[in-house]
Amino acid sequence: MKRRYIAMIAVFTLMAGSVAIAQRGRGPAPVDTLGAGPWDFGVGAARFHVSVLTKGLDHPWGIAFPPDGTILVTERPGRLRVIRNGVLDPAPIGPLPAMLATGLGGMLDVALHPKFAQNRLIYFAYSKPGEGAGNATTAVYRARWDGGSTLADGKDILVADAYWGGPGTDQTRGPAFGSYGARLAFDRAGLLYVSLGDRNYGPKAQDPASHIGKILRITDEGGVPADNRSWAAPATSRRSGRSGTATRSAWRSTTPTARCGPPRRARRAATS
Repeated sequence: MKRRYIAMIAVFTLMAGSVAIAQRGRGPAPVDTLGAGPWDFGVGAARFHVSVLTKGLDHPWGIAFPPDGTILVTERPGRLRVIRNGVLDPAPIGPLPAMLATGLGGMLDVALHPKFAQNRLIYFAYSKPGEGAGNATTAVYRARWDGGSTLADGKDILVADAYWGGPGTDQTRGPAFGSYGARLAFDRAGLLYVSLGDRNYGPKAQDPASHIGKILRITDEGGVPADNRSWAAPATSRRSGRSGTATRSAWRSTTPTARCGPPRRARRAATS
């Protein structure tokens, strides 16, 4: 049977990135058991081939594919990187906004505008710090990328009504520095879907007046689409176009209009 491949980049943490973890006080670095590859998995029509694309990344989180063949990768500690012809550019892209890069917070997903080839706009989600130690929410930042190491015209287009974790918040429900989300996905109409984590705060995730634990549907400028559902809740929550009240593993969400096609060749972006 003809071999078929799956289009994906799998992310693994190897030794050099793990050394950085150990230096941050998170325990000893794990042993590199992955090896150099490549690898083949599955059988028959489900078989796919995986090879290492690059190494040297620290907690890679989101990936986007510009049309020129480069690859944008976010690193959760707060960096945006670019891979060119299989080589990781040593210079991070910036400037970037301030981030609360603790726990599961930091630099999260990245996405290209549907008309990126014309307008060069990129979007990324991150944990935005607020007043008071540990206080943060999820925000979406938009900027114009010149293809080099510089971002221009950067601004927040969405700051979620989801600040949590600061002084006075109930920490007995679970660490507030977890579950920020987030995934970004554009639909065919050019609307942007933003998944927001539950922040380990179940009651807020079930509250339609809060953005915590929701999937928001916004315009590419951060506005509220005219056909969003109308909820009996404050105007701040009307960005939410959702079929359910709460989400938890919001970093796993994908575009609601994605089409499935034949699998493609797989490559693996690995940290070293």
